[in-house]
Amino acid sequence: MSSLTSPLKLIEIIKDKAGIQDYLIPRTREWFFSETGHQAYNRVHTVPDKTVYFYNYLCCISPHKKNLDFLERIAFIMANSMDQSNLPFAGYPNILDKDKNPFIGLVEDGFVSPENNKNFETAVLLAALDGENDIEGYFSPLQKAYLKLTYSMDGTYSDMQKIERNIIWSGKCDEKDKLQNLPFRYEITHEIILAAMDGEEEVDDE
Repeated sequence: MSSLTSPLKLIEIIKDKAGIQDYLIPRTREWFFSETGHQAYNRVHTVPDKTVYFYNYLCCISPHKKNLDFLERIAFIMANSMDQSNLPFAGYPNILDKDKNPFIGLVEDGFVSPENNKNFETAVLLAALDGENDIEGYFSPLQKAYLKLTYSMDGTYSDMQKIERNIIWSGKCDEKDKLQNLPFRYEITHEIILAAMDGEEEVDDE
Protein backbone atom coordinates (compact mmCIF):
# COMPACT_ATOMS: atom_id res chain seq x y z
CA MET A 1 0.00 0.00 0.00
CA SER A 2 2.95 2.36 0.45
CA SER A 3 3.15 2.99 -3.30
CA LEU A 4 -0.29 4.60 -3.34
CA THR A 5 -0.30 8.38 -3.12
CA SER A 6 -3.79 8.78 -1.67
CA PRO A 7 -6.86 6.77 -0.63
CA LEU A 8 -8.58 8.10 -3.75
CA LYS A 9 -6.10 6.09 -5.83
CA LEU A 10 -7.66 2.93 -4.42
CA ILE A 11 -10.95 3.84 -6.04
CA GLU A 12 -9.24 4.85 -9.29
CA ILE A 13 -7.44 1.50 -9.46
CA ILE A 14 -10.65 -0.50 -9.45
CA LYS A 15 -12.84 1.68 -11.66
CA ASP A 16 -12.36 -0.65 -14.62
CA LYS A 17 -13.01 -3.86 -12.71
CA ALA A 18 -16.01 -5.98 -13.60
CA GLY A 19 -18.91 -5.36 -11.31
CA ILE A 20 -17.71 -1.98 -10.06
CA GLN A 21 -20.85 -0.35 -11.45
CA ASP A 22 -22.85 -2.41 -8.99
CA TYR A 23 -20.76 -1.07 -6.10
CA LEU A 24 -21.37 2.51 -7.15
CA ILE A 25 -25.16 2.32 -7.40
CA PRO A 26 -26.66 4.63 -4.75
CA ARG A 27 -27.88 2.60 -1.78
CA THR A 28 -29.96 3.24 1.29
CA ARG A 29 -28.87 2.64 4.85
CA GLU A 30 -31.38 -0.21 5.04
CA TRP A 31 -29.74 -1.91 2.06
CA PHE A 32 -26.38 -2.13 3.85
CA PHE A 33 -28.01 -3.87 6.82
CA SER A 34 -30.11 -6.17 4.64
CA GLU A 35 -29.13 -9.70 3.69
CA THR A 36 -28.17 -8.42 0.23
CA GLY A 37 -25.93 -5.78 1.76
CA HIS A 38 -24.40 -8.39 4.06
CA GLN A 39 -23.66 -10.66 1.12
CA ALA A 40 -22.10 -7.74 -0.74
CA TYR A 41 -19.78 -7.18 2.24
CA ASN A 42 -18.84 -10.87 2.26
CA ARG A 43 -17.86 -10.66 -1.41
CA VAL A 44 -15.28 -7.90 -0.94
CA HIS A 45 -11.91 -9.14 0.25
CA THR A 46 -9.32 -6.57 -0.88
CA VAL A 47 -8.64 -3.15 0.60
CA PRO A 48 -9.66 -1.34 -2.62
CA ASP A 49 -12.96 -3.22 -2.84
CA LYS A 50 -13.73 -2.70 0.84
CA THR A 51 -12.84 0.98 0.50
CA VAL A 52 -15.50 1.38 -2.19
CA TYR A 53 -18.06 -0.52 -0.10
CA PHE A 54 -17.46 1.66 2.96
CA TYR A 55 -17.26 4.83 0.87
CA ASN A 56 -20.69 4.06 -0.57
CA TYR A 57 -22.04 3.62 2.93
CA LEU A 58 -20.51 6.88 4.20
CA CYS A 59 -21.95 8.78 1.24
CA CYS A 60 -25.31 7.22 2.04
CA ILE A 61 -25.35 8.37 5.68
CA SER A 62 -23.69 11.77 5.20
CA PRO A 63 -26.22 14.65 5.38
CA HIS A 64 -24.40 16.44 2.57
CA LYS A 65 -22.04 15.61 -0.25
CA LYS A 66 -19.25 18.04 0.61
CA ASN A 67 -15.68 17.10 1.45
CA LEU A 68 -15.78 13.74 -0.31
CA ASP A 69 -12.00 13.42 0.14
CA PHE A 70 -12.63 13.13 3.88
CA LEU A 71 -15.17 10.34 3.34
CA GLU A 72 -12.72 8.55 1.04
CA ARG A 73 -10.04 8.84 3.71
CA ILE A 74 -12.30 7.36 6.40
CA ALA A 75 -13.40 4.56 4.08
CA PHE A 76 -9.75 3.69 3.41
CA ILE A 77 -8.90 3.66 7.14
CA MET A 78 -11.90 1.44 7.84
CA ALA A 79 -10.89 -0.99 5.08
CA ASN A 80 -7.16 -0.98 5.71
CA SER A 81 -6.89 -1.15 9.50
CA MET A 82 -10.26 -1.23 11.29
CA ASP A 83 -12.29 -3.98 9.63
CA GLN A 84 -9.95 -6.87 10.47
CA SER A 85 -8.89 -5.62 13.89
CA ASN A 86 -9.77 -7.19 17.23
CA LEU A 87 -11.58 -4.06 18.41
CA PRO A 88 -15.35 -3.70 18.99
CA PHE A 89 -16.00 -1.99 15.64
CA ALA A 90 -14.42 -4.74 13.55
CA GLY A 91 -16.38 -6.85 11.09
CA TYR A 92 -19.93 -6.70 9.81
CA PRO A 93 -22.23 -5.15 10.98
CA ASN A 94 -20.20 -3.54 13.79
CA ILE A 95 -18.07 -1.43 11.49
CA LEU A 96 -21.22 0.22 10.12
CA ASP A 97 -22.71 0.83 13.57
CA LYS A 98 -22.37 4.35 15.00
CA ASP A 99 -22.56 2.95 18.53
CA LYS A 100 -19.42 0.90 17.86
CA ASN A 101 -17.55 2.83 15.17
CA PRO A 102 -16.96 6.46 16.23
CA PHE A 103 -16.32 7.57 12.65
CA ILE A 104 -19.87 6.70 11.64
CA GLY A 105 -21.31 9.19 14.11
CA LEU A 106 -18.81 11.80 12.92
CA VAL A 107 -20.06 11.43 9.34
CA GLU A 108 -23.73 11.32 10.35
CA ASP A 109 -23.28 14.59 12.28
CA GLY A 110 -22.05 16.22 9.08
CA PHE A 111 -18.50 17.10 10.09
CA VAL A 112 -16.80 19.24 7.46
CA SER A 113 -13.09 19.96 7.61
CA PRO A 114 -12.31 23.70 7.62
CA GLU A 115 -10.74 24.44 4.25
CA ASN A 116 -9.93 20.75 3.84
CA ASN A 117 -7.28 20.96 6.59
CA LYS A 118 -5.69 17.50 6.71
CA ASN A 119 -3.96 18.06 10.05
CA PHE A 120 -7.20 19.16 11.67
CA GLU A 121 -8.98 16.13 10.17
CA THR A 122 -6.27 13.92 11.67
CA ALA A 123 -6.83 15.47 15.09
CA VAL A 124 -10.60 15.01 14.79
CA LEU A 125 -10.26 11.34 13.80
CA LEU A 126 -7.76 10.54 16.56
CA ALA A 127 -9.92 12.26 19.17
CA ALA A 128 -13.01 10.41 17.94
CA LEU A 129 -11.14 7.11 18.06
CA ASP A 130 -10.19 7.80 21.69
CA GLY A 131 -13.67 9.02 22.56
CA GLU A 132 -12.38 12.48 23.47
CA ASN A 133 -13.60 15.98 22.64
CA ASP A 134 -10.23 17.69 23.11
CA ILE A 135 -9.35 18.32 19.46
CA GLU A 136 -6.71 20.88 20.46
CA GLY A 137 -4.79 18.19 22.33
CA TYR A 138 -4.27 16.30 19.07
CA PHE A 139 -3.61 19.39 16.97
CA SER A 140 -1.35 21.73 18.91
CA PRO A 141 2.40 20.93 18.91
CA LEU A 142 2.64 22.62 22.31
CA GLN A 143 0.39 19.95 23.81
CA LYS A 144 2.66 17.17 22.54
CA ALA A 145 0.06 15.28 20.57
CA TYR A 146 2.43 12.33 20.07
CA LEU A 147 2.04 11.48 23.76
CA LYS A 148 -1.62 10.65 23.13
CA LEU A 149 -0.73 7.87 20.68
CA THR A 150 -0.64 4.19 21.66
CA TYR A 151 2.80 2.62 22.06
CA SER A 152 4.07 -0.86 22.85
CA MET A 153 7.28 -1.92 24.56
CA ASP A 154 7.84 -5.23 22.79
CA GLY A 155 8.30 -3.93 19.24
CA THR A 156 4.93 -5.14 17.97
CA TYR A 157 2.02 -3.04 16.77
CA SER A 158 -1.35 -3.41 18.40
CA ASP A 159 -4.47 -2.95 16.29
CA MET A 160 -5.06 0.44 17.91
CA GLN A 161 -1.53 1.51 17.00
CA LYS A 162 -2.09 0.45 13.39
CA ILE A 163 -5.29 2.48 13.15
CA GLU A 164 -3.70 5.56 14.72
CA ARG A 165 -0.72 5.43 12.35
CA ASN A 166 -3.06 4.77 9.45
CA ILE A 167 -4.98 7.93 10.34
CA ILE A 168 -1.76 9.98 10.47
CA TRP A 169 -0.27 8.43 7.33
CA SER A 170 -3.44 8.89 5.28
CA GLY A 171 -3.33 12.62 6.01
CA LYS A 172 0.25 12.89 4.79
CA CYS A 173 -0.07 10.95 1.54
CA ASP A 174 0.97 13.87 -0.63
CA GLU A 175 3.98 14.77 1.49
CA LYS A 176 7.45 13.30 1.08
CA ASP A 177 8.04 12.56 4.79
CA LYS A 178 4.69 11.20 5.83
CA LEU A 179 5.35 10.84 9.56
CA GLN A 180 8.01 13.51 10.04
CA ASN A 181 5.74 16.50 10.50
CA LEU A 182 4.22 18.19 13.51
CA PRO A 183 2.45 17.53 15.73
CA PHE A 184 3.50 13.86 15.82
CA ARG A 185 7.27 14.18 15.49
CA TYR A 186 9.49 13.94 18.55
CA GLU A 187 13.16 14.78 18.89
CA ILE A 188 15.26 16.48 21.57
CA THR A 189 15.83 19.70 19.61
CA HIS A 190 12.14 19.86 18.84
CA GLU A 191 11.36 19.56 22.56
CA ILE A 192 13.71 22.45 23.36
CA ILE A 193 11.98 24.63 20.76
CA LEU A 194 8.55 23.78 22.13
CA ALA A 195 9.68 24.55 25.68
CA ALA A 196 10.91 27.95 24.52
CA MET A 197 7.64 28.64 22.70
CA ASP A 198 5.70 27.60 25.79
CA GLY A 199 7.76 29.97 27.93
CA GLU A 200 7.10 32.85 25.55
CA GLU A 201 3.37 32.23 25.74
CA GLU A 202 3.48 32.30 29.53
CA VAL A 203 5.33 35.64 29.48
CA ASP A 204 2.74 37.09 27.07
CA ASP A 205 -0.08 35.93 29.34
CA GLU A 206 1.51 37.68 32.30
